[in-house]
Amino acid sequence: MHHEINALLQIDELILTASDPKHIEQLNKALQLEFSLKDLGQLDYFLSIEATHVPSGVILTQRKYMNDLLAKANMQTCNGLATLATPQEKLSLSVVDEPISAATLYRTIVGGLQYLNLTRPNVAYSVNKVSQFVHSPSTRHWDAVKRILKVYLD
Repeated sequence: MHHEINALLQIDELILTASDPKHIEQLNKALQLEFSLKDLGQLDYFLSIEATHVPSGVILTQRKYMNDLLAKANMQTCNGLATLATPQEKLSLSVVDEPISAATLYRTIVGGLQYLNLTRPNVAYSVNKVSQFVHSPSTRHWDAVKRILKVYLD
């Protein structure tokens, strides 16, 4: 039978997951022979990712991080959307589009959305599209970013 162990290392924190908890214990013991380790117990929060334990496994979310992004964009009270974009919309660099005055905010929000792809891969394509215009965002690009944010509100 094949057993899988996953390890995520971030500076001085190590997260281990496995299909069988016995394997985590065995690996933990082996690592303690070489390194000074402290078991912090069950994972609840790591790099803005919240872990909720349910009988079938773990649900990963970034609810607080998303709420922080919505606050930066001053969109906490907006209505949510069910879909990301209209099929006919094509984003591009256009001389007729008006540049936005808050280009730094655009870059901050788009960077945050890229990090949210960890737990919301369904927005990855749209986030990739708006990230192509961080050097010169227009009002049309900002509207697309706001539409992505509204999907998180739904």
